[in-house]
Order: sequence, then C-alpha cells, then structure tokens
Amino acid sequence: MLALTCNDTSLSAPVELDKQPMLNSTDGVTAISYNLFQDAALSLPWGTTADNTAMTLVSAYGANPLTVYGQIPAQPNVVAGVYSAPITATVSF
Repeated sequence: MLALTCNDTSLSAPVELDKQPMLNSTDGVTAISYNLFQDAALSLPWGTTADNTAMTLVSAYGANPLTVYGQIPAQPNVVAGVYSAPITATVSF
C-alpha cells in the first residue's frame, strides 16, 4: 500500500513506479521477474510515463491510499530462497 497526502484542495498527477530486479537474498545474483499492477484483476500494468503505464492520481485534500498489486509469473529453474526488490514511487506535479 502506498499513501500520498495532498495538502491542496485537489491534485491530478502521474504516479510512476520504478522497480528493480527481485534478487535472492542468499546469493544476491539469482533474479526472478515480477510485474506491478493498478488493479486486483492484474489487467492494468503500473510503470512509468515513458512506457505509458503510470497511474494518474486524481485526489482531494488529505490521505490518498493507493494499492499496488504484484504478480510473479511462473518461471523455470527458480532457486529456492527469499527474494526482495526496491520499488521507487515518483509523483510529478
């Protein structure tokens, strides 16, 4: 969950998510792919304005929670372990 607070009466701005590779915490090299989405149906990818997948936030004054949905597609020969990745959210206004 991502929470943005608007200190004005309204805001309309793109929200971009930039993801890094998801790496195995044991070896730091083995990676698996994953995707981020704007909806629970996993039909609206969430990315950047450059690839035309940024979400446009239209909000009112106060807190605006945004849910980020993730999916790890089936992949062959995945090494067992704990995987993690940083995700950067950018709001441009």
